[in-house]
Amino acid sequence: MRRLVAGAAALAMIIMTVSLGNWQLRRADEKAAMQAARDQAAAAGPIELSDGSGNSDGLIGRNLRVVGVFDDDHTIFIDNRAHNGVAGFHVVAPMRIAGSDRVVMIMRGWAPSDPWNRRRLPELAGGGRSWTIEGLVEPGIPAGIRLGDWVPDGPDDRIWPRFEADEYAAWSGLAVYPWVLRQTSDIDDGLVRDWVRPGDGVDRHRAYALQWYSFALLFAGLWAWYGFWAPRRRRADAPSE
Repeated sequence: MRRLVAGAAALAMIIMTVSLGNWQLRRADEKAAMQAARDQAAAAGPIELSDGSGNSDGLIGRNLRVVGVFDDDHTIFIDNRAHNGVAGFHVVAPMRIAGSDRVVMIMRGWAPSDPWNRRRLPELAGGGRSWTIEGLVEPGIPAGIRLGDWVPDGPDDRIWPRFEADEYAAWSGLAVYPWVLRQTSDIDDGLVRDWVRPGDGVDRHRAYALQWYSFALLFAGLWAWYGFWAPRRRRADAPSE
């Protein structure tokens, strides 16, 4: 009975560690594919946003160029975003495009927060002038762990824990495209756009997969030794009557 319990526990650990290793490899493949798609989009160059081209199916993963004016009054700041160990915000701003009744949500970059007053908003370059922005079209902004429901306190509450298009549309009253443009073009606005490349984590995932497979091999070896070889050796070494 003891051997059966130990064997079942070992088998469960082997299955779990192999599954974790497989998951890490799948994540590595997904990130490699995402990076390849981004590189392909960058090589193809940006396309222009024109009337009728705002559907998400045709633009996700593409490089896009837009010309418009930032709406500073409805710019929001995604909290708890660090850069090189410094606390700050990701700045997400609506851009009004001439001839369109919808706004493009631009993930403009990172700005540090005030260490003495975290409710103080960074000063941004916007000011009603026209900007030409290039970036990568993404379906949304990763939010991490979502801890319950949240709604902004009011129209002046512009520090948010996450961005979701439906919440933003209800708060701002603006019609937004169903995607976000992560800005990649460098403009003189003081924001940091040191975005993480999906391909940067591929080797780490593969190393984790190798680690999990090593654990599975270790559990299999221990199971074989203590469950089969060690008892057999003890029986073989036992003195005969």
